[in-house]
Amino acid sequence: MRNNYRFKKAAKKSIDGEVVRIAYLGGSVTAGYIPQKGNTENNFAKMSFDYFSKKSKNNKCLISNYGVSGTDSFTGLAIAEKYLEDEPADVIFVEYALNNSNDDESRLAFEGLIRKLYNMKNKPAIALILIANKDFSTSGEYMEILGEHYGLQTVNVGEKLKSEIEKGNIQWEDYSVDSGHPSEYGHEFIASQINKMWDSIWKEKFDKELKEIPEAYFGDAYENYKFMSFSSLRDISMTGFRFFNKNELLGERITSTGESQSAVLFTTRFSSLYIIFESANNINCGEMQIYIDNNYVENISGYSPSGRDDITCRLAYRGNSTAFHDVKILMKNKDRKQFINIIGIGIC
Repeated sequence: MRNNYRFKKAAKKSIDGEVVRIAYLGGSVTAGYIPQKGNTENNFAKMSFDYFSKKSKNNKCLISNYGVSGTDSFTGLAIAEKYLEDEPADVIFVEYALNNSNDDESRLAFEGLIRKLYNMKNKPAIALILIANKDFSTSGEYMEILGEHYGLQTVNVGEKLKSEIEKGNIQWEDYSVDSGHPSEYGHEFIASQINKMWDSIWKEKFDKELKEIPEAYFGDAYENYKFMSFSSLRDISMTGFRFFNKNELLGERITSTGESQSAVLFTTRFSSLYIIFESANNINCGEMQIYIDNNYVENISGYSPSGRDDITCRLAYRGNSTAFHDVKILMKNKDRKQFINIIGIGIC
């Protein structure tokens, strides 16, 4: 059952003239990406934020858009830790239904993100935005289950869009310029569904606050996920890698320099290790070999046919208990110089 307490609290705060911050986590749709045009500032996040500000008659509200193309809830975990703990948001919208997979690992990561947001000290209101592809495939089914489990507001854009198309009111081509990215009208459509949520909440009475987080539905493996940049690691040594321009959201990254054998070595404490890197549709993107305590565990490629320098997270190792481990990331150049940009690591 949905609970409106945190949303009503944020709305009242805004009506009272206090500053309210609304944050948006998501992929390219949240970023406002439109193929052949780039990111539009007049995206659904901005439009729904403006609606809230106008409705509460408060021009002091703040918006934080953390939409990044190609990202899923693994990256959302890192962004939430880096930004939302230091700059708390009163309301957080989460849009990863297009980019999240339907596998067990993705379900756990998404639930971990919800639990991380739910447990933040300022107790933010959380809403899920469920967007679908042209064939209406989506990861929204398990997200909706989790939304119900945690009492979150859920804006099911895909379901509403499908209904409108079946009624003949609109066509897919009105909403999207390809198989998933909304057009200008598509962003208006998404914003209108969020605005309806606000209209409904405005009229409702305060629910009782849910003071304790429910038990995990799929699992809490990612609840304590922590992102670490390479500059924050102690005793790191690199051969054939160098620090590179900072990633827009997650800080300083490292890049390989094309030497015959490039390696990064460090020691840190974890039970599970994730590598966060940029994937691209470039045949010169290399492969990483991951070693834990001198044992080979995983091979990860930076090449992706659909990649656009997207932030990507891959599980490299999962152990049974937390301990200090020696990590080596080895990149071997083959018949040509190859490169890879690594943003950091995730640990649990």
